[in-house]
Amino acid sequence: MCKGNKKWMAVYLRTSVKNTNSTFELQEAQCRNYIKNKYSDFNIQIYKDENSDRERLNEMMSDVQLDKVVAVIVNSLDRLSRNVEELLELNQIMEDHKCKLVPANRSMPCKEELFGLKNLSGLDRRNQETELPVEMMTPEETMRLPIDTRLNTKNLTKWPNEATLHKNNLKLFYETHCVAPDEDANIAEEYDLILDSITDFDEWGWKEIVKEDRLLKTMHVTGIIIKTIS
Repeated sequence: MCKGNKKWMAVYLRTSVKNTNSTFELQEAQCRNYIKNKYSDFNIQIYKDENSDRERLNEMMSDVQLDKVVAVIVNSLDRLSRNVEELLELNQIMEDHKCKLVPANRSMPCKEELFGLKNLSGLDRRNQETELPVEMMTPEETMRLPIDTRLNTKNLTKWPNEATLHKNNLKLFYETHCVAPDEDANIAEEYDLILDSITDFDEWGWKEIVKEDRLLKTMHVTGIIIKTIS
């Protein structure tokens, strides 16, 4: 908790995968380094949410609206929200209460730049609020699916029955879209990858990886493909 000054610097951390202490530590280290160089006179309050829990984000925004927060520091803008429209709304609330929103390693983007992020930073690819289907298809429904054809996850209301596929020498593969940043939080690399398992992904089809260079890479399930196996 903060002591002394009535106002403080808010550091917001979020990960979409459970039990990823290294991810939290990396985000916090980058944010604290920014504060050390820019806002050393202020105390720091940490707000940390895990997976889909946004309780601490709501608490932080309440503190912003009570004019307790000088600035909100995040590792990257998508830590606040993957939805660009919501991100703009949060930024507007901060502006109304003279609170700055600052992505670490970058200067504060103006509202026009925030709108531009939808196309430039890949946030539009992350603008999916629908969870992956949890209901299983019947064996009959599963066997009616086309083979060697990509199916968009947004169009699925049920998940193929993998036991049925296995009995018929078929296997489910997952198409994922990967985004890797550079040290300035710009996109350095984007590519699609086919996986045979998504056990470590969250319910929205997301996974975060801390790379060897200590930067976060995100992976998002965008489609499925059923293939024949020998």
